[in-house]
Amino acid sequence: MVIDILKSYFNNEQREFSGNEKNIIKEMNKQSLASFLYFVYPNNQAFKRIYLGATLIQEKFFYIQNELTRIFNENNIDHYFLKGSVISSLYPDSALRSRGDIDIVVRKDDYKRVKQILSSNDFIYQEEAFHHSEYLKNNMLVELHRELFDPSFTFYNYFKDTFDDTTKLTNNLYKLNENRHFLFALCHLDKHLVNQGEGIRYLLDFYYMLKKWPLDLVYITNELKKLGLYDLFINICDAIRIITNEDFLNIKANGQLLINYMLNDGIHGKQSDDVKSFAISKESKFKYFINLLFLPKKEERQKLYPRLSKSILLYPILLIHRFFRLIITGPKKFIKVLSTKNVERKKMANNFEKIGIKKW
Repeated sequence: MVIDILKSYFNNEQREFSGNEKNIIKEMNKQSLASFLYFVYPNNQAFKRIYLGATLIQEKFFYIQNELTRIFNENNIDHYFLKGSVISSLYPDSALRSRGDIDIVVRKDDYKRVKQILSSNDFIYQEEAFHHSEYLKNNMLVELHRELFDPSFTFYNYFKDTFDDTTKLTNNLYKLNENRHFLFALCHLDKHLVNQGEGIRYLLDFYYMLKKWPLDLVYITNELKKLGLYDLFINICDAIRIITNEDFLNIKANGQLLINYMLNDGIHGKQSDDVKSFAISKESKFKYFINLLFLPKKEERQKLYPRLSKSILLYPILLIHRFFRLIITGPKKFIKVLSTKNVERKKMANNFEKIGIKKW
């Protein structure tokens, strides 16, 4: 259903809707694509209201973005926007690219001062993650980044120097190089596919980046081969071909398998993170649980216990905390993993390999 509607949109087909509006809206909302309904079924008032609501929300996001740039310019804070805050402008109508937040990046040395500046301008602090903090303004979420990924991510060092590949637009507003933005988006997708899942909407981001940006595909291809993500790239392009009928690489791959995985896994993921993590690993169930408890990889300890992982002397405390946490929260996790049959695990791991997903 979702793919058929997208195909109609890209073929400039308009239809008269007959059926259950709530069901189709629900399915499209799962993929954050409900605004497309209005363009395929322009005479349906329910779909028109969704589109108008999405337009209003997008305008609110752009208003906050402009406010952030004004505030940062006034305080001499270098910054640039990322992901949907930029890519939504590539769509023929920005309302088609729904988003849940504004991603903005500042220099590491400015990060603490920026947090104070935001708080003094009525941005309400929400929480801190390893590489960003979150704020609310007029119920719009802002993610303030000092880094693009946390150190536990496989490609952290590749994107470590966040301003090296930027150019100044005006005052203190910068723009991330389009080739690097594309590479970042692909690495970010890989991360989500391994963990909580990601939806079809992300494929459309790549479509409009490929269509609207003057990308150097030779450079991108070479970099993705170094990163081990070339197979995922060609599958993305093949999936785009299936949906839009536009072929950027002229390489037939496993695009349909990628589409099926993204449809079934959803934006926030239906498959347990632990089952996916276990499936893609080559560990026995016993070793998987041992590693789950002892966290032998430093990157995993830093991600889950940023304070306790600072010194090896604190490791016993970390281990005790980890043990009791798994006792309280772990039973469901253990049952899911233990109930995963080897055949299912091999099939899932095989699909990951065909799709080109890289474990991080």
